[in-house]
Amino acid sequence: MPRNYIRKTTRQNWSETSMQSALDAVKDGMAFKTASRQFSVPLMALKRRTKGKNKLAMGAVKVLGSKQTVFTTEQEAELVKHIKDMEIRMYGMFSSKREKAGIEWLKGFRKRHPDITLRAPESTSAARARAFNKPVVDKFFSILKDTQAKHSFPPYRIFNVDETSLCTVPTKNTKVFAQTGRKQVARVTSAERGDTTTAVVCGSATGNFIPPMFIFRRVRMKMELIDEI
Repeated sequence: MPRNYIRKTTRQNWSETSMQSALDAVKDGMAFKTASRQFSVPLMALKRRTKGKNKLAMGAVKVLGSKQTVFTTEQEAELVKHIKDMEIRMYGMFSSKREKAGIEWLKGFRKRHPDITLRAPESTSAARARAFNKPVVDKFFSILKDTQAKHSFPPYRIFNVDETSLCTVPTKNTKVFAQTGRKQVARVTSAERGDTTTAVVCGSATGNFIPPMFIFRRVRMKMELIDEI
């Protein structure tokens, strides 16, 4: 059977809401035929579900075909929520080959939930992740606001400095599941492997930048490192 199966029949072409309304109406005393016509549900299906003769489908729940999903709709919704929560905490779940679910299940799961997608995360050190929190950010902007109110610095005198670490042993991050449409996806990493080179960049509020500075971890400086800089 093809993976992208297209239905060829109109069986169970009714909504669960309509079936539930019909079941409630019959329970309140309405005739089967009247409820079937009024809520546009099959007569025999309504009778079977009312009398509890359909062991696979209880109440208004649809059960069509011999192949059913492993998890219920509620369980899959809970799993999607857990995936999103873990990605926000920078511990995104990945699709590594552990042979627990299977590639076909994963394809179907992603098709049923297009609000999550696989993304390549950016590495973020554990120390930086711990330091970047709401109290720290609020304190920074509070100090910035007081300083700006006191001195009234023009934009060309306001600079932002940041640093990044370039590892000599780069590793490719495994793709993780994240909310579709997120601009940036991060992942917490342990201490860097090998030597690192620190790059410091600085720019003003008017868009002017000074040349970046590189800090090499060496006991003896070699001038070849700064050739053509």
